[in-house]
Amino acid sequence: MNKTIKSALLLIIIAMFSNLAYAQTKITGKVVDETNSPLPGVNIIQTGTSNGTITDLEGNYTITASADGTLEFSFMGYETQNVSINGQTTINISMEPSSEILDDVVVVGYGTQKRSDITGAVASVNSEALKERPITNIEEALTGQVTGLQISSTGGQPGAATKMNIRGITSMSGSSQPLVVVDGFPLSEVNTSAGGAGGEAFGVQIGAMSYINPDDIESIEVLKDASATAIYGNRGANGVIMITTKKGMKGSSGITYSAYYGIQEMKKRIDVMHFRDWVGYHVLRNSTSELFVDPDGNPYIFDDPEAMNINWQDEIYRRGIIQNHSLSMQGKAEKTSYTLSASYNQNQSILVETDFKKFTSRMSVDHQFSDKILVGSNLSFSNVNYNGTITDGREGTAAGLVIQALEANPYRLDQNTAARFRRAGVPGNVVENYLSNYYGGPDEIAKNVDLDKSINRFISNFYFNGTSFLKPLKKSM
Repeated sequence: MNKTIKSALLLIIIAMFSNLAYAQTKITGKVVDETNSPLPGVNIIQTGTSNGTITDLEGNYTITASADGTLEFSFMGYETQNVSINGQTTINISMEPSSEILDDVVVVGYGTQKRSDITGAVASVNSEALKERPITNIEEALTGQVTGLQISSTGGQPGAATKMNIRGITSMSGSSQPLVVVDGFPLSEVNTSAGGAGGEAFGVQIGAMSYINPDDIESIEVLKDASATAIYGNRGANGVIMITTKKGMKGSSGITYSAYYGIQEMKKRIDVMHFRDWVGYHVLRNSTSELFVDPDGNPYIFDDPEAMNINWQDEIYRRGIIQNHSLSMQGKAEKTSYTLSASYNQNQSILVETDFKKFTSRMSVDHQFSDKILVGSNLSFSNVNYNGTITDGREGTAAGLVIQALEANPYRLDQNTAARFRRAGVPGNVVENYLSNYYGGPDEIAKNVDLDKSINRFISNFYFNGTSFLKPLKKSM
């Protein structure tokens, strides 16, 4: 009896191991990305178990799993895929990028990292933040978006350069400007000097990022501390602003056009004296003024002070316009991705004789020659035209247009007003003397003084990515 029971148990155990051996299947395959390039390091695990493996440098893998189980393929920046085995012995996978996961990937000096793995301080601004408001340059979009990044304009003119400081001023004498990097290539400053007569001191400096079309930007990363010097050395000592432009992606082929148009206007003016009040104030301060006081010390009486009065703010300010037009085309074939874009931006200032126009174009192409070779190139051209006038002074040597509009006498001395001075009793020779030495009001200075600039900038770069041609070493047992 005992012998019979032992034999039955032995048969049951053998049958169980036979079924287990039959249920386990050896599975091989290859994992590639959307460009058909191998993906090394992809995690592969049989769901519900701890049984797993990873792909080698060629994207190949081998795993033994249950024939009726499910394999989970996961990799940072790509959609996780679950595939039922169903007795298959070969399973090849093509993984697609995940936009949600990419939101948590940050560009740093040597590549990309998950935000949770970064020990340095990094701030990100995506393309959606750039679409929320009309902007002439990228610095305007960054204002108030990044903690620790201080941005101040060097002037009120459209396209004017900005001063950017990350975590405060780092040098008393040197520059505190952070390094700007576009698609991995540092963007150098452009010398916008007009030269001659020292007029450049009163003009506008065009910002380095004014040459970039905001619609071309995919994301902006601001590196604030040691991570900024990981690859750029002392050039990144003041921090690094890394700009990543848009690339063609599979499934996103098409043509995009965007535009906006707006009107800008100064509604409120600073209160200034009327001509009538100014004459009384002027006589009190200068009782010997020949133009307003007779030889006996009596002020001249003007029959129509309203006709004499002029508020120079109304003469130098106008209704301006701002407009932007952007056209882009992007797509991705089996091995080639491309992006073409062009934009036109105009900011006609509320200040007379001041206008900013910018035209940009960009082409980005990359081609996957093989599983190991990716070659690409970026070409960009920018044309910036700035028409302006003197808007500020330097070291007390001159007053800019805005200040002059507040300080100038509230009348225009021309033939019309000269006749009114004569009718008030001012001697003709006195009027002619003042008239001959009159150089015009602030609006005439704006029309006669030009600080115009036309800048063309062409940037090109070429890159090559290659994986090792050597097969990984295999250890023999």
